[in-house]
Order: sequence, then structure tokens, then C-alpha cells
Amino acid sequence: MEATHNSQDTWEGIPGSKANDVKFVSDIIDQLDDLYCIDTTRIWATGKSDGGGFCNTLACDPVLSTKIAAFSPVSAAVYVDTDPCYPNNITIPCNAGRVVPMMEFHGGNDTTINDFGGERKKECLPSITHWIQDWALRDGLAETNVTVPLTNDTVIYDFGDGDTFGLVRHIMDKNIGHDWPSLAPNADNQVAGHVLASFNATPIIIEWFKQYSLTNSSEN
Repeated sequence: MEATHNSQDTWEGIPGSKANDVKFVSDIIDQLDDLYCIDTTRIWATGKSDGGGFCNTLACDPVLSTKIAAFSPVSAAVYVDTDPCYPNNITIPCNAGRVVPMMEFHGGNDTTINDFGGERKKECLPSITHWIQDWALRDGLAETNVTVPLTNDTVIYDFGDGDTFGLVRHIMDKNIGHDWPSLAPNADNQVAGHVLASFNATPIIIEWFKQYSLTNSSEN
């Protein structure tokens, strides 16, 4: 099978996109499984901004949510086609096929995908607080969380308890903008007015991913 993609500049789920990126990702997974010896229980997804929103699209798909073990979007742009826009109580369409591990990163100074949500591109962005609580409830967890500092500028919000603790997680650096969190310079934090994060997101994502496979993700 050859994976094909409708070439354009936006991911499926972005207003105006006509791509079928869900099928594209499914085809890639199937093709890699055909060609190579891969552990299909440990496929994970991450992405930033529109790519972060696409992580949510994959996680909410009844099939791809059963092929990908865990998801970690950064500055996720989760568009919902509804009017009027009520970011704190909007109904977020989702048909996940299983309990889904979800960890999102966001910056307190993100002026592109604001933490408070709102209208953008003629659609509605949920507030990140509402969106992450929605995932907690969808996964059968309470909407309350345990809050612990990661650094002086960053807070971790963990949902769940016991074996499910941290199954849904939100990490907020109050100082950064629409950036991939990094202690080192990168293409995001070198933009005028942006700052370095107080932590590196990449190793946190990798270590969190390692906890979850398709054989244990509903148990951890």
C-alpha cells in the first residue's frame, strides 16, 4: 500500500481544510507495519499548534485512537464549528474508541491559540481548561486535578488517581508564547518578544509516552 496525501498547508480539522489526514496517518501506520518490524502497541503522536489540534483529531477518531497509544499536543488548536462561541462550555465532538492518555503543553502568553479560547478563523476554540477537563471526564476521571510546580514558572495539572494518575495532564508555563517549550533557542522562542521556557518539553513527552502502550493505556 502506498500512503498518499492531499498536499496543502493545513492539517485536517483546521477550518477550510479538505485533507483526509486521518486516513493518511492510518495508511502510514499500515505501510510501516507491512515493511518493517515495528511495535504497533507503542505508536505515539505529538504536534504543535495546528499539528496539536490534529493530535486531538486523531485521539477522537474511533479507529486511530485505537492505533495510537498516547497523545501529547503543544499549543493545541482545537477548532469546533459552532456559533455562538462559548469557550468554557462548548460541546467538543469526540468519538474516541478507548480511554486515551492525553498530555498538553501551553504558554500563558500564547496570543495565537489563547489559553482562554475564543473565536478564530470563523470557528470556536475551547479554553484549554475546558478542553483538558473534557478529556478527563471522557476518560472516566474526575474533572478536579492535583496541581504541582514543575519550575518556578510552570505548573503541572494531573488528573486521575492511583493507577490512572497523570493519564490526563496539562503543563502550563506562564511566561512563554506560542512556542515549543525549550531551555535552548529554537525557531519559536527566538521570535521577537518570546522567551525561553523554564523546561524542555521533548524529554518530558518521551518519558510520559514510555508509560503507555495499547496493552496498558487504559490501566495506567
